[in-house]
Amino acid sequence: MQDSCDFIFFNPEPRNGSVEFVERLGISCQLREDPLGFIVVLPDSIDDKLPDGRSCMAPLEVDVAHRLLASLFIEEVQQLFQNVIDSAQSAESDRPLCQTLRAAAHERNS
Repeated sequence: MQDSCDFIFFNPEPRNGSVEFVERLGISCQLREDPLGFIVVLPDSIDDKLPDGRSCMAPLEVDVAHRLLASLFIEEVQQLFQNVIDSAQSAESDRPLCQTLRAAAHERNS
């Protein structure tokens, strides 16, 4: 892929889960092996539209992305970002953090 982003996995299980996830989203990827691990190559031009149709890009430093993907499955990273998006779009995003955390704890305990 000409404009692409490479992700390295050190174990095949997280790599396989990530590939299944991106394929369910309709994103094509390429796989290759490297002496250090398993490489997944994704296109650099993935649709970045929010549910309301606005386009949004949140830059993430490479070392932070590597630490996230080394510790979490791609589905977990996706859920993390989806939670951030949902929270930012929520009408409750303007309320104080202590109230937000209290409401979230109440929901978990209900």
